[in-house]
Amino acid sequence: MKSIVLAGLRIQENEAEWEQKLSEAAMLCKACGMEVKARVSQKGQKTHPRTLIGSGKVAELKQISVAEQAEGVVFINELSGIQLRNLSQELALSVIDRSALILEIFEQRARTRQARLQVEAARLAYQLPRLVLGQIHADQQQGGGVRNRGAGETRLERSRRTIEKQIRDLHAQLKQLQLQQSVQSRNAAAAD
Repeated sequence: MKSIVLAGLRIQENEAEWEQKLSEAAMLCKACGMEVKARVSQKGQKTHPRTLIGSGKVAELKQISVAEQAEGVVFINELSGIQLRNLSQELALSVIDRSALILEIFEQRARTRQARLQVEAARLAYQLPRLVLGQIHADQQQGGGVRNRGAGETRLERSRRTIEKQIRDLHAQLKQLQLQQSVQSRNAAAAD
């Protein structure tokens, strides 16, 4: 069982609502095969764009993660691509948010081909806006030769285009699978 630290930023919730969110997240972690070793919360007025929580709380989270020998951190809040990258680097651990945790649960439980395709499409749709700075040199452009004088495209644009194509391909496969299933059910009904 993977040991994790549960973390989050409490902005509007009262104490009871926050505790309920923490308990629900802990149950989701357990359903995903994770053991919650500690909980770290910060109450604040706003999110920090770089790491969601303040730098002091990030340092505390790192200390607790090391002390508990945690293998990762699960945030209750949604994290942007930049926040995911910064937190992963500062904590030197795997960091996911609640949405990624739910996707992992669905992935573990997907048994049929249709379910696996749906989960993969959802995972790619989740990753698309979080590509932001996953690559260190995402702003480098690759242009053409002598005849192509255009600006070229960045690695980030290529990655986005590739993921968008994969999502379209998965949706096409899902449509094909649904069509096959409807034909099979019509044939089975006609045979009876």
